[in-house]
Amino acid sequence: MIFWHLGGALFLFRWIFRDPKVDVRLLFLGALLPDVIDFVLGLFLGDVFRQRLGHTLILPTIYVVVVLLTTRRGRRRRGLMTVAIGWLFHLVLDGMWTRPATLFWPAFGWEFAAWPAGSAWERAMDDPWRWLAEAAGLAYLLVIWRRLGESGRRQVMTTGRLPAWVAALALIAACGTPSGGSVTTVATAAAPETVANEVLSGVQAGRYDAAAGLTSLEQMPWVALMEGASAAEAAGMVDEAGTGVATNFWEGFGEAQIGPFQVGEVTLRSLDDVNFALVSVTGSSAASRLVLVDRDGWKVDVVASFGAGLADRLLEALEVAETATGTGANRLRQALGDQVPSVRIAMSEPGLPSEVADSLGRLLTRLELLEA
Repeated sequence: MIFWHLGGALFLFRWIFRDPKVDVRLLFLGALLPDVIDFVLGLFLGDVFRQRLGHTLILPTIYVVVVLLTTRRGRRRRGLMTVAIGWLFHLVLDGMWTRPATLFWPAFGWEFAAWPAGSAWERAMDDPWRWLAEAAGLAYLLVIWRRLGESGRRQVMTTGRLPAWVAALALIAACGTPSGGSVTTVATAAAPETVANEVLSGVQAGRYDAAAGLTSLEQMPWVALMEGASAAEAAGMVDEAGTGVATNFWEGFGEAQIGPFQVGEVTLRSLDDVNFALVSVTGSSAASRLVLVDRDGWKVDVVASFGAGLADRLLEALEVAETATGTGANRLRQALGDQVPSVRIAMSEPGLPSEVADSLGRLLTRLELLEA
């Protein structure tokens, strides 16, 4: 079966993990890998559709151990582990717990579970549930594909990432309709220009907490370092919400007196599997563009938006993180290393003075060393 495994793996991942960073192409690879492995083995052992080594637990376990031993935390390990998750979902969708001799091989001996006689076609025709499962998986994939729209499909094909609303769709499907009620339609994430307008309007009106709620908080440990926090304090923000830091940032930004503004053209870019929206702003003396990043919906990327003006301060903050020791220091450096795509977007701003471009270049080089 193909569509049952693809649709089922996607549904389970979005329902359980709801991680907008996942590359669904790698998830799909893992979801098909057990059948591919056993198909190749079948070319030599006979019956290419029989479940063998690819449907055991020992092979994905070995794969996971090798990944953990040979990679560091980061995008590469996350991608390789996505393959493993798809692999394990395949075993669940095949109901392998009903064939323990294969699933736990070789714990119960060297023979795999007994396999029905007859050709693959005969077995398929005798099992109507197989066709119903395939139809269900295909229907789920078609619903998502249709609702993605042209831009969403292009995003999936180029980056492997699905828009954040797919997680909500999976959750609704899993929970079903509330008793005695109806399911209300979940609105898709706000468009980038809408978010940019709300952020600037909020700052203009002094609603800095509202702007903070539409800001990517993953960068707040770096911003905190830039504003004088110690490495230990910044490290404590890595796994916690940095809403207070974001609020303080926008309060300082508001002192620049934004003035009347108009949100203009939006340019979408994908860099290192991260989706950005470059929103032009006219009429404002404080900003000529805002850069938004897609993290469970569009959020303002502070580094990409204001990196050109903050390059020297960001470099000084990075030096603090580079020399930090103690609990959380490595995690802090990794969090900063994850901001490489944002710095690259900052470097793409037209008309950068040469000294600013040089500062951003040094910043990028040192961040890439942290990411390696």
